[in-house]
Formats: sequence, C-alpha cells, structure tokens
Amino acid sequence: LVWVFVPPNDVPAAWAVTMSEQLGLDWQLGLEPVTSGQTPVGSDAGPGLPDAGRRPLATASAWSLALNEQVPDALRLLAADWDALLRPIQVSKRLELTARAGASADDAVWIRLDDADRSPLLVSAAPGARSGGGRVMLLATAIDPAWTNLPTKPLFVPLLHETLRGVLGESPEAARLSAGVVGVTPLLGRRWDGAQRLVPVRAQIGENKGVLLRRADQGLVPIAPLDKPGVYRAVPELAGRKLAVNVDAEAADTRTIDPQRLVGWLNAVADWQWLDATEPAKALMAHPRSLSLAWLLLWTTLELVMIETCLARWFSHAK
Repeated sequence: LVWVFVPPNDVPAAWAVTMSEQLGLDWQLGLEPVTSGQTPVGSDAGPGLPDAGRRPLATASAWSLALNEQVPDALRLLAADWDALLRPIQVSKRLELTARAGASADDAVWIRLDDADRSPLLVSAAPGARSGGGRVMLLATAIDPAWTNLPTKPLFVPLLHETLRGVLGESPEAARLSAGVVGVTPLLGRRWDGAQRLVPVRAQIGENKGVLLRRADQGLVPIAPLDKPGVYRAVPELAGRKLAVNVDAEAADTRTIDPQRLVGWLNAVADWQWLDATEPAKALMAHPRSLSLAWLLLWTTLELVMIETCLARWFSHAK
C-alpha cells in the first residue's frame, strides 16, 4: 500500500506525471494548486501600486465534502457514521484531480468534493502489472491546516486505520497466507520464487532441513504439509519472506472424540465433570468432591497427647 499526500507548497506538481507513468495509473493531477473562492479585498489599491501595497487575498468559502455517497468497501465499518464524519471537513486548497471515468472496485473515488463537478478528493487504484500489485491511494490536498482541517477532525485517524485494515486485508495472497495452520500445504505464490525450502526460524543450523518446495501452476508449494507451528523462513534467504504457521483453533474441539475415550484421558489427569449444555452454570454451584481429613487429624492429635502424658508421668517418678 502506498498513500500519497500532496505536499503543502506551491511548487508545480511535476512528480504526479512521473508517478502515474511509473505505476500505470490513469490519473491526471493539476500542476498548480487551486484555492476555493479567492476574491481580492481592498479594491482601493490602484493598478500601478507594487505587490507590497496590495492587501492579501481572503478566502470567501471552503469546499465541503459530498454526502450521501456510497461508502468504499474497505471503510464499511465506518458506514453508520460516514456522513457525520464527512460533514465537518473543509478543504481550502487542493490540486485538481481527474480519475478515469467509470471507476470500479479496483479504481475508485472514495471521497468527493461537494462542488459543481463533484471533484475527486481521495482516490484508490490498483497499479499496473509491472509494478508488482498492491494499491495506491492519493489525497488531492495536503495534510496542512492551510489546505484542509481534515487532520483536526474525528475522521482522520479512523480513515487511516480502516484504510490499512481494509486495503491490506483485501489482498488475495495475504488472505490466503494468513490462514496457514499446521497440517496444510500453503500456496506460497510467485513472490517466493527463488526459495528452495522452508526452515523454522528458531531451528539450529543443520538441525532441520525444513520442507522442500516444488513449483505448481500458481507458484511454489511445499512438497509435504507443515507439521509444526512457528515462523518459517525461506532458504536461500528472501528479503522479508517469512510464513507464520499456527495451530488450528478447532484442534481442541472434543466433540469429534469418542466420549468413552475422552473419559479415560480425563480421569487419568484430574477430577472433572461434564457440563450440562442447557445449564452450564450448574457446574459452578456443585460442590467439588473432596476427602475430609479433619477427623483423622483430630484422633491423631488426641493419641499424641495421651502418649505424651503417659511418658511424662512415667519419667517423672525416678527409681
């Protein structure tokens, strides 16, 4: 994920053309920033006066954000408060942005201005094939109070967080590899090209040869299931390539085991009891089975007292 924010200066945005060409984006960004509703104040300044003798320009109004728009899929957790979060946002300065018409899920306008042209303000696109995949976000205004009040409003932090969660979570490869559990042969894909085997990160040199990899139609896959949890690395080393393998959460589900076999296991471990599925709280009210040693200790104490008394009387009469 690459998120591009317009720099807060008036330098011509020549970088935008290079960015669009290198990433294969069908975006057109204006070179010069535009300001909302600039009108000259103080017309008494004659045309012959130097610039220093003129009064500054005053912003009559700022752009608001368009409401009642469809919420992007990546930000669906904010849908209930979307319009309320957009309403206080004002934009005073921006670069004109043109996105490809008929944007789809891979190339979409997330936020628009409430102007006559419904101008795009925040856009998202999947880069061209040669960039290696991913997603690019572009905000056509600077994170600066002179350009917009977005950084000071409640939308800003959730916008960043939900974009990271939603955009990174939508990657098919990330979703596939995030589900790796013990006992499966995960499809690593072509990003692991060059690796020959997977080795646990904590394995000592020569301790474990790891699991060899083979090439399939969609990329590399292990020749055997990964039988141990942990973090695996590629051999030879690949920059940033590691795979986390977890224990399946359903592996401890006792409903798939024969009840009599389960009873034999649990009886050998500790005292236990079945839970009533309809009233599980009954187990908390039941008194645990225990062995009382109170009477045994009491009689033992009395016997010791009697023995001590007899011995004391015996040794107190000398002969």
